[in-house]
Amino acid sequence: MTKILTKRFAGTSHTLSGGRTIQIDRIDLSGDDILTTLVLDFHGDLEGRILMSGTPIYEPSTQTITLSDLNYSISTGSIFFCIADWWNHDERLAELRQHAHWDIHRELQSAREILNAFLSKSQNAHMRLSGTVQTVEALGVIPAKTSVMCGLMIDGSVSGELR
Repeated sequence: MTKILTKRFAGTSHTLSGGRTIQIDRIDLSGDDILTTLVLDFHGDLEGRILMSGTPIYEPSTQTITLSDLNYSISTGSIFFCIADWWNHDERLAELRQHAHWDIHRELQSAREILNAFLSKSQNAHMRLSGTVQTVEALGVIPAKTSVMCGLMIDGSVSGELR
């Protein structure tokens, strides 16, 4: 998940209220049995780090992962920005909650393609699998130490041959 988030968001620019612009440099993801924590390092008009945490929830109808009960904290070298953040924390939190959704449709489609490619070739000299994966659906998500694990339901057909 860290790789997916970094690929999607590292290098992206965001304009904050007040007109300041930041660019995300790096995203790290960690978690425990309940919460997922995202750490975003940024630079631009401000330099610093945003810590966001929440409980990941999978929404099957939209194929998105949402961080429910999201909260955040910001650390930067600007005392004025820290005071402004404290003053406007609830407003910024509402804005972050609106954007704390990650579409995983592409990842599910990619998993299907990888599985189909695997099933279309010999695994070794003594075994061959063949088949087709029709659908890959996420069932839910669970926070882990360095990722968010996703339970999958895979529908298709497979046959095997031992030589």
